[in-house]
Amino acid sequence: MSRHDFTEAEFRERQTRVRRAVGEAGLDWLIVFHPVSIHWLIGAETKSYQAFQCLPVSAEHRPLVMFTRESERCEFENDTLADDVVGWGGGEPEDPVDAFARLADRLGLRWARVGIEVPAYYLHPHHYVRLKELLGAALVGEPSNLVHDLKLVKSPAEIALIREAARIADDAMQACVATFREG
Repeated sequence: MSRHDFTEAEFRERQTRVRRAVGEAGLDWLIVFHPVSIHWLIGAETKSYQAFQCLPVSAEHRPLVMFTRESERCEFENDTLADDVVGWGGGEPEDPVDAFARLADRLGLRWARVGIEVPAYYLHPHHYVRLKELLGAALVGEPSNLVHDLKLVKSPAEIALIREAARIADDAMQACVATFREG
């Protein structure tokens, strides 16, 4: 699914649900790492999920700032619902956690109550350790399933898309079975 499969209102409702859950978890911010979570929130069809990238989401209604490799900036700016995109790397080598520290300061993360999504993949252990050091006492939790659990309850638009996909699969299977012959 891409951001073009749903309306902007659908994505904004998802963002509202996540913001509410972040606040209910006692957090000011959740740093989202899992590419599926990022996709669900802003419609990103990312290709660089093996590189350090994240989407800080505030419990308050604040702009969604995608943090990604500089080489991915145009894609995020032009084909997602991120309000802003901050890139790292580019022409000169740059440590992504050092670059993220500048964004963390801009957003006030070091002085807030922050949770980070820690997926089984997509967040290198070295980056995880460095993030813990960077955030210090501001890091108060790892609600790694917060977005995942919200995705379990499907909206009417998501159910309609699932039904359409099932209909297409049924039609394809019927067409395939219709070609079966002895021999």
